[in-house]
Amino acid sequence: MKRFFFLGMFVIISLILFPKNLDARAGGGGSYSSVSISSSSGSSGSSSGGEGFLAFIAGFISLFIGGAGGVALGKSIEKKNAKALILLDKIDETDEIWNYRTIKERMENIFFNVQMAWTKRDQDIAKEYMSNKIYKKHKMQTDRLIENKLINKLERVNLISTKIIGIFDDEENDKDSLKAVINGGMIDFMYDEENNKIIAGSDKDYEEFSELWTFIRKDDNWVLDNIEQSVESRSVKNTKIFSHLLEV
Repeated sequence: MKRFFFLGMFVIISLILFPKNLDARAGGGGSYSSVSISSSSGSSGSSSGGEGFLAFIAGFISLFIGGAGGVALGKSIEKKNAKALILLDKIDETDEIWNYRTIKERMENIFFNVQMAWTKRDQDIAKEYMSNKIYKKHKMQTDRLIENKLINKLERVNLISTKIIGIFDDEENDKDSLKAVINGGMIDFMYDEENNKIIAGSDKDYEEFSELWTFIRKDDNWVLDNIEQSVESRSVKNTKIFSHLLEV
């Protein structure tokens, strides 16, 4: 175990000292300022051999240490999803906005429109699908991209599954919310318009991901209110499945 401990420490320190270029799908604009700096210094979107080696070691250790945790998280998500579907089946009789098929179709429309608005750097495309809070946040981030002549290109966008794990059905409709684990896939890279080159990510690598999306009720429809770009066991565990009519 000592060997794995020191190997893990080596990887962590190496990733801090030699960070990879970061690309980000919709909502992940926190690293854009660092990306624009790296573009001016002539960094490339392709990984160096050293970075590839570090990524390999990090991935190996993640599989070794986090495998059991990943299985447990998956079971927790499935359990929450099963409970949520039972509750939805009961409460949509009194309020049709909780109809599962309607929710699923709405989430699909939100997902694809949010990704399109992101890569086109035009948040008005998805404005009707977002709360004012996340609309303003995404607009600020994509405005920064425009200012720096960068495009976060998203290609082959695919929605693999949506698993509802959280329901909050309040007596006051404007307090209703739901949470879902969004499993998707896409090619995700950062493109420098001015220098006509990719500065982060790859235009060939298709990657899958899981995110936790929060939706709120607005004008008797669901809109996106928040994106957590990693699904943590604590978040899943603490997500409520509640209705003022009936609790599962």
